[in-house]
Amino acid sequence: MNKEIKSAQNRRYYARHGKKPDGIFLDQRTGRVWEHNGYSKRINWSRQMLDDLRSMYPNTFNYELAHILGVSSRTMIRKARELGLKKDMEWLRGVYRENMKVAHILNKVHGNKGQFKKGVRSSPETEFKSGRRKPLTDEQEAKRRESLKRSWCLRRAKERRKKNELLS
Repeated sequence: MNKEIKSAQNRRYYARHGKKPDGIFLDQRTGRVWEHNGYSKRINWSRQMLDDLRSMYPNTFNYELAHILGVSSRTMIRKARELGLKKDMEWLRGVYRENMKVAHILNKVHGNKGQFKKGVRSSPETEFKSGRRKPLTDEQEAKRRESLKRSWCLRRAKERRKKNELLS
């Protein structure tokens, strides 16, 4: 499908589903000015929005701040990166600690269904027992030996290079 056909299909779709024409509009519900250009919608960031973003971004969850600003999380994150804002590391460490505590409590309550408890033997007859490795075919054995030889040679060459560097 070529680009012109796809563009025409998009125009028909947006015409049927109420796409606004290009231009600048005031959203009565939020009181925010939006700019429609093509098929995208651009936000005009007010000074108040930028000040709020700068002051609250370092120690506020992204989803909370996006809700406060009335934009999507992704839009808010892009703007923060554009402004060079970063999260406060001490605040992040606190969030991580809190998340670890919650995960630990949930693990205690619900258990970790994907992990064997120490000493549990669910099916001893199928467990690995030492010495029960399948014998390799001659071809597999040759490949294994070649691989070991190659790794040994590489290791020796690396040791020689280190030794020469130390001596020089």
